[in-house]
Amino acid sequence: MTDDSQESMYWNGIYTGIKYQCVELARRYYLIKYDLLFDNVRTAKDIVHLHTIYNMETKRYNQWPTYLNMGLPIVGSLLIWDITEEFPQGHVAIVTKVTQKYVEVIEQNYGSGRREIPIENGKLATKGLLAFKSPPY
Repeated sequence: MTDDSQESMYWNGIYTGIKYQCVELARRYYLIKYDLLFDNVRTAKDIVHLHTIYNMETKRYNQWPTYLNMGLPIVGSLLIWDITEEFPQGHVAIVTKVTQKYVEVIEQNYGSGRREIPIENGKLATKGLLAFKSPPY
């Protein structure tokens, strides 16, 4: 689903992003699930360049490492894709399940909103994947 809306979205008064966009889903998910907020970014692929994430409860920044497409993410990790023909702004999806054969993600502004990404040779087999970032605890 593609939507050219530029409507700003908020959760409990905190800006989460542009309606129907993948970054908005990721920011809202991290706020609700982990009480964490990462900085607003121009494109989804820019998430890989963020080194800290703000903890709303402690009012402090936590280190937030980036893992290049090596190994496997955990539930709650953000998968980040580069800018490609398929993803002109990059893309981000949230890992909801990890098995030995695939990783399941939820996402906004791409496909049906949920898909399985196969695991091959110990890493995710998907074109354009740059990295993943996991919750810092």
